[in-house]
Amino acid sequence: MLRFLSGFGLVLLISLPVSGQQSTVHLNEQDVPWPEAIAGNPSEIPEEFRLRLQDVQRMSEVMRWKTLVGTGGRFGEALPDPDMAFGVGELGPGAIYSAHRHPTPELYYFISGSAKWNVDGEEFIATPGSTVYMKPNAIHSLEVISTERAIVIWADWSPNGDMEAMQGGYELLEHMPEQPEQAKINSAN
Repeated sequence: MLRFLSGFGLVLLISLPVSGQQSTVHLNEQDVPWPEAIAGNPSEIPEEFRLRLQDVQRMSEVMRWKTLVGTGGRFGEALPDPDMAFGVGELGPGAIYSAHRHPTPELYYFISGSAKWNVDGEEFIATPGSTVYMKPNAIHSLEVISTERAIVIWADWSPNGDMEAMQGGYELLEHMPEQPEQAKINSAN
């Protein structure tokens, strides 16, 4: 679900193997399970990460990510590739994804739903058919404004072949707010 766990130093998700997956060149998205979020025990987490744990838990209530191509111990990898990640994401109606940045470029292509975005100070609405591009370290945030889930195709890659960027951290620039009840999605769905 969350690509930024390396930046927090928290392990909150289990990457699940693809059932019966043997090909390294083909798969069906329906055969890749959504990773399951697990609860962290705050008493086992260093003090400096406890606020971040709350942020991660709030995010895991309203969004999830399925990797279809990519490697690196992220969330639910399938087809291997060390310098890119590509997959499907879901964000619940009204979900708020606070301002953050990361060293990889990233894009979202909207399949359904709509969201109000801010990317490096530019505000706009993304609807089905929209592509949103974030350059490396672009500060970006979004809020789903549709009454349906936002379903997106997403991709990250190594900028100019910089493989370290794929392993780089994720910086959440503001704490995650309480999420609206209608935004909550269940990873088992």
